[in-house]
Amino acid sequence: MLRDIDLVVWDFDGVFNANYDADGYIWNRMMETELEIDAPALRAGLFKPEFRAIMTGHIDLRDALADILPKAGYAHGPDAFLEYWFARDYHQNEGMDELLADVRASGTPCVLGTNNEPRRASFIANEWGYAEKVDKIYTSGLMGVAKPDHAFYDHIMQEQGVEDRGRVFFIDDHPENIEAADDYGWRTYLFGHLKERKVGRADDLRKALGL
Repeated sequence: MLRDIDLVVWDFDGVFNANYDADGYIWNRMMETELEIDAPALRAGLFKPEFRAIMTGHIDLRDALADILPKAGYAHGPDAFLEYWFARDYHQNEGMDELLADVRASGTPCVLGTNNEPRRASFIANEWGYAEKVDKIYTSGLMGVAKPDHAFYDHIMQEQGVEDRGRVFFIDDHPENIEAADDYGWRTYLFGHLKERKVGRADDLRKALGL
């Protein structure tokens, strides 16, 4: 299959990062017990319609947290909270890094295409080492646009110099992002299912890629 592909675009969370399970996001549960924070109040303040402006880099996540955290009973400031959040929110999906390396070794360029604001995107690139594991990281926080907007896919196509949309293979766990990419003309693979809290398996994707 890879001989017909010029570029593989990989989502990060829910693909390489198995950070949720049937009971929801793992770090949310850890936060309630480890930080003694009012997690529902934090989520209500942060994950609202305005969060898209954070995700696309138009509002700084740190500034938003500086306002929200005291209302959730957290008194140690946004920097300490971000350090905790980012460190606790990575749960490596077994076999995925090895699969990524094998796809790259085949000569097929691989990039991340992820909805993440700039601070967490930097953590993914540098602390978790994905800047060295892929050819390029495309993130909503630096692009100013997020999936499922077709402009997100346009940006990657143009920068990577790929002209044929049918020769791009896109891997994501969010059905809406997959549907938008299908409409755009990319070839797609729904890896698990975010809304059903089902994380995909490397072995299944490896078979789909013919490796």
